[in-house]
Amino acid sequence: VAITYDYKDADLFNTNEESLKIYWFNSGLNLWEALPSIVDTANKKVTAQTTHFSQFALMGEVKDLIPPATDVIVFGDKGEDNWYRSDVSVELQGNDNEGGVGLLYTLYTLNNSDWFEYKDPIIFSSEGAHSLTYQSFDKADNREERKNVGFTIDKTPPEAEIKFNPTTLNLDIVGIDSSGSASVTTESIGRDKKIVVTDQAGNMLEIMGKDKEKGRSAKITI
Repeated sequence: VAITYDYKDADLFNTNEESLKIYWFNSGLNLWEALPSIVDTANKKVTAQTTHFSQFALMGEVKDLIPPATDVIVFGDKGEDNWYRSDVSVELQGNDNEGGVGLLYTLYTLNNSDWFEYKDPIIFSSEGAHSLTYQSFDKADNREERKNVGFTIDKTPPEAEIKFNPTTLNLDIVGIDSSGSASVTTESIGRDKKIVVTDQAGNMLEIMGKDKEKGRSAKITI
């Protein structure tokens, strides 16, 4: 018996048309088995021969089973690790796999709030920690796993605290910053000294001073 299936009204957006075959359900093995089939792509019909009656279905290979991927590009004046000392711009570039059916959209949420469709670069200007979660979808409804990018903005330079140490009879210079960490380096320039306080974002405070004097009348001129 010849079986012909007309598929002109079928949605083959994510199906390889040339792979279409008529299958019959083998109840003994509880699986679908393919029949040798002829695909007429011009008339949108598939024909196969069978020697028995059963359940029949038209099936084909799925084109795209691979989720898309998102490239994250962060622009800003970068310090150490994920610290920035300027406004930050984040671009999300969603890409479907080669041979895929195409990207549908990319979604993102800021600090676990509402989700938005990504269209333009996202600008961060306020100081403090920021968290961005993103996920891309393709037209075959494959979805990327949710991923996160985080960073901290600190535009404020650190400060220097100069205090007398009664144990060493010396002047200690300590870096103070809202980030909680600031390093202090000293460089001799002739008889002068350049004291540089740097925070994690890379903001710097430079102090030019004279050589320190130790003792109970310890002093430094800046």
